Amino acid sequence: MRVFVNHIGFDETDYKTAVLELEQEAAEITAWLETDKGERHHVAVSGPERIPDWSEGCYYVLDFSDVRREGLYRLAGYADGKAFRSEIITVTGDFLNLRMVNASRAYLKGERSSGEWLKADRNVPFAGAREGTLDLHGGWYDATGDFGIHLTQLSHTAVYNPMQSLLPSYVCFDIADRMEKEELRDCRILKKELLDEAYWGADYAMRLHREGGGFIRSVDRGEAFSEEQRRSVDYEYFRFSGHEEDESYLAETIEEKHYETCMRSGAGLAAAVLASAARHSGASGEYPCGRYLQAAEESFQYMTEHNEQYSSDGTWNFLDRYCALAAAAELYEATCSEKYLEECRRFFRGMKDSAVSMEQGVWFTAREGELYFHPSDEGFPLIAMMKYGSLEPDEKRGKEAMDLVAQAFVHVLSISGKPFGYAAFTQKMGETETSRYFFPHDTKAAPWWQGENARIASLAAAALRFSCLKEAAEMSGALRKFAGHQLDWIMGCNPFDSCMIDGFGRNNIQYFFRNQYDFMNSPGGICNGITSREADDKGLEFIMAPTAECDDNWRWAEQWLPHACWYLNAMGWKLKRVK
Repeated sequence: MRVFVNHIGFDETDYKTAVLELEQEAAEITAWLETDKGERHHVAVSGPERIPDWSEGCYYVLDFSDVRREGLYRLAGYADGKAFRSEIITVTGDFLNLRMVNASRAYLKGERSSGEWLKADRNVPFAGAREGTLDLHGGWYDATGDFGIHLTQLSHTAVYNPMQSLLPSYVCFDIADRMEKEELRDCRILKKELLDEAYWGADYAMRLHREGGGFIRSVDRGEAFSEEQRRSVDYEYFRFSGHEEDESYLAETIEEKHYETCMRSGAGLAAAVLASAARHSGASGEYPCGRYLQAAEESFQYMTEHNEQYSSDGTWNFLDRYCALAAAAELYEATCSEKYLEECRRFFRGMKDSAVSMEQGVWFTAREGELYFHPSDEGFPLIAMMKYGSLEPDEKRGKEAMDLVAQAFVHVLSISGKPFGYAAFTQKMGETETSRYFFPHDTKAAPWWQGENARIASLAAAALRFSCLKEAAEMSGALRKFAGHQLDWIMGCNPFDSCMIDGFGRNNIQYFFRNQYDFMNSPGGICNGITSREADDKGLEFIMAPTAECDDNWRWAEQWLPHACWYLNAMGWKLKRVK
């Protein structure tokens, strides 16, 4: 008998739920929320809910959303006469959201490239046969175990490219914008600090930018434990299938394009960041605002004309289009140019053409016959569409974008049910569609797969953003509840009772590598998270300590930039306006 609940706390206005796990179904359950003074508050109990691959028992949802008074509480009660009691639950005001945005920001600042790595990157040579060096200092370390800096990875898959080294900049600009436009409470200093992070990324994007072209993809870390930093400007094989036994890539000639990126490999996000930098004062930046805009416009034009030659499969797909839409929307906001408005419309039409009817609502195809799902950025296309829809001056066109977002959320909400409310996704294999919770092991990304706290946080960020818009009035409550479930999962309401934000809550996981702890996790950072079982791609797994079979728990424990970034973005959309 266990009670799972968010370890860090709830905003007083949040939907508030916990999950009670029992070994078997109970004939009678009574539950209440109690204060340290013995006061009791009503708790609604629903269930049982069963997920056979997760537990041999059953789950009950305990809902105490009606409690809105700040304080410390515990859930308590009886299940067939057996007592249960939770750990302390904190209900507080908006300070909780401010605190967690700031924790993520502080984590990002701590992950900036510095010291000997920064020094090495001021004069970094190319991998492969290409001669010369580049100054690519700056950016953020990619992960606990990777001090390299990458715009993306998994490019060979064409449909799983994650947004990585410039995502901190994008989300920090986004929340700084919201703080400014909505007059959010107690954010004057925090906004400056978010803009400082955002410009750290924009300045790095300027160094990645190739004059007249796109962006350099990656700085490889070299051997992590080497005394001498042997870092390099890295390239990617376009023929590499992802499977180690496939050596067809060895015949590929490394050309200039292999060092650079297409829209889905980071160019779209880089152009968006530079356009955002042009809209702000640039107080933290190294360049005049006009230089950021010039680089954004130049790279966007080049990539829209040459995107295919930099992509692994020589085509545009859904990911390219939402990354390009994000860039076009930022450029339109920065310039008010009709040219970029037309580009927004063009890329949105391409995304709309990818929409397919589901049992409820709609979702998207990543490419023909293949439904879109993603290891880290599943909410990003919805955010890009909302950004465009909010800027579109034509009311009918703007409504069209928002309606598509609403229908996409109808699908997401329909497959993400009790007890934990974890965001499921639909995988289509042939003609068979299956709802799943965790990234499959057997994809074109194999042998790569990992926990996806970034994925669920990105969906939470998109849901919270949409819930603030008038177009979402009828589903606003459901969206906020859904978002809350994703954030609660990260903050401890999960079957392992683990808060996955280091330094907060209970049962933080640590990353061990070859049974050692050289790659230490950092406070405020978020680990990869829970997965299906390694052995059979079912159930749940979260390996917290070395075993005879596992001496490297990176799939679960390693911190990665996208997790903290999307969490920061989601919590930023929970911040309250001045009343």
